[in-house]
Amino acid sequence: MGVSIYSTLLAKKMSWTTEKTRNLLAVAGFLHDIGKKNLPQELKEKNFEDFTESDTQLWENHVIYGVEELTKLESVQKEILQIVMQHHEYLDGTGYPFGLTNVHLYPLAKVVTLVDTFTNLVMPPDKKEGMSPEKAINYMIKEYDHRIDKVMMENFKEIIFTN
Repeated sequence: MGVSIYSTLLAKKMSWTTEKTRNLLAVAGFLHDIGKKNLPQELKEKNFEDFTESDTQLWENHVIYGVEELTKLESVQKEILQIVMQHHEYLDGTGYPFGLTNVHLYPLAKVVTLVDTFTNLVMPPDKKEGMSPEKAINYMIKEYDHRIDKVMMENFKEIIFTN
């Protein structure tokens, strides 16, 4: 839910205010991790530090599983499928599942990637303790400098620090 809300707030902050854009981000933000429902429960309960190589591969496939699930629904727009598929891709090509770089990334997927990264730091999907929002922003600025769009990051930082 947080990815959906923060994605629409970020779009608004960047003056991306069409109803279609807001709706795409709201729905994609809500559905981006739907593919995790196809992962084994024991994997979802495991700490990332304890993942084997095959665990990591299976975890990373959740984006593909998500697109497969959503493709079964006629009402899901292709842009949502693209966002779900790219929500772990980074500008520098270090993301997954395809290692896409900036020029190949859908702009709305970049929004969801940034917000999903933030929410995973604040509320980790494994058993680790989360960071404060401020610490997560500062960490992202330092550690994700070449991975996340700088303009989006600055706008998101303003959202977090002014609320």
